[in-house]
Amino acid sequence: MMAAPTVVRIVRRALERTQKDEPVFLFAHIMEPHADYIPPPPFDTKFDPDYAGTMHGRNFQNNLAVVDYSKNPPRQISDRDLDHIKALYRGEIASADAAIGEILQLFEIHGRLDNTLVIVTADHGESFFEHRRTGHRGLTRDEVLRVPLLVIPPKADRPTSNKESEATATLSDVLPTILDFARIDAPPQTLLRARL
Repeated sequence: MMAAPTVVRIVRRALERTQKDEPVFLFAHIMEPHADYIPPPPFDTKFDPDYAGTMHGRNFQNNLAVVDYSKNPPRQISDRDLDHIKALYRGEIASADAAIGEILQLFEIHGRLDNTLVIVTADHGESFFEHRRTGHRGLTRDEVLRVPLLVIPPKADRPTSNKESEATATLSDVLPTILDFARIDAPPQTLLRARL
């Protein structure tokens, strides 16, 4: 698992090695936010600067001081400590946002941002006892399934004002969106898999 700063360094190197007129497809997989919840400074204290307890984000999913499914109820963590864990999770989200900002800045520096389709999404959210469980494995609830999807078209294709949509989309919509903006027809086998 690569941390966000490593991903940013790899993107920087890739853009430096690529000719300005050469097409680029970049998939940057930032693992934060993800258990363990250990955001780097300043994000580690940004959302809960006054916390004085001992709960930390390491091994959160398997920490019996957090959840013990042999007990009823399984939740063992206090409200205050859970608020701190949620703050660490938000810190990881903010850290990922900052890394995405750095990547966009690199595209701007290299003169590529105006001609770039940017898509930001996530594969899952996290549950913090909303339905008596933590994490994301085996959960099909909104806090796990509803993730952001941000699409920023290349400058020439951008509308004059930003638009938000309440339309339902899934991760399977990302590839057709990329192909549409790139004006590439999907191979028949790709279309078949997307319909399954």
